[in-house]
Amino acid sequence: FQFLPLSCFLLKRYLQYLTTIKKGVKKIIMIKQFIEKVQQQELSVNSIIVTQDNKTESYFFHEDSLTSIRSISKVLSCLGVYHAIKSGIFDLDTKVLHFFPDIRINENRQKLENLTIEDLLTLRMGHKKGLLFSKDVALLPQGTDLLEYIFNFEIPNNPGEFFIYNNANTYILSSIVQRETRMNFSDWVKTKVFAPLNIEDYLWENSAQGICLGASGLWLKNKDLHKVA
Repeated sequence: FQFLPLSCFLLKRYLQYLTTIKKGVKKIIMIKQFIEKVQQQELSVNSIIVTQDNKTESYFFHEDSLTSIRSISKVLSCLGVYHAIKSGIFDLDTKVLHFFPDIRINENRQKLENLTIEDLLTLRMGHKKGLLFSKDVALLPQGTDLLEYIFNFEIPNNPGEFFIYNNANTYILSSIVQRETRMNFSDWVKTKVFAPLNIEDYLWENSAQGICLGASGLWLKNKDLHKVA
């Protein structure tokens, strides 16, 4: 019976091996089925990339070129803000207004005195509608300063109390990092996020004021977006 523990151990490892093989085969079958469905229905899909247990399966329906990742840009912006916090530039409780002594603010100033970095990260600035979406920006007069527009748009709720999905909060965060680091926010993210992941080919759009949009406007290749994931 002295070999029984060893036999049980080997049996357990063998069963684990079979389970791993089964999962791998199932994953490949599911990916193949997905590819067939996309091709049959002529869906607009660029690629599928799946990593599991340090193994990656991928299929590209088109050449992997720069593609607008739209609101996924916010994920990269949040990573950039994380590194700003880690670098001691500000923290979650830092009040926002002191970064903008040059911005003219109307009756919203009293409420905005309590606005924090955390409120911006959690999209709880206090607006009743989402701001800085493409349709919204297209209706603004040419030359509108987006920061002044955001800070002076009606804010009926106290910061931190009301969530509304928007692009404005992330844009403000991008502006703060630019002001404090004296480098474009996209360059900051390149240094802190892209470079360690060997992401070199990208494009991030700026506003007319030269501020990285932050919440949108980022173009990446799918293989590089997968590195972030």
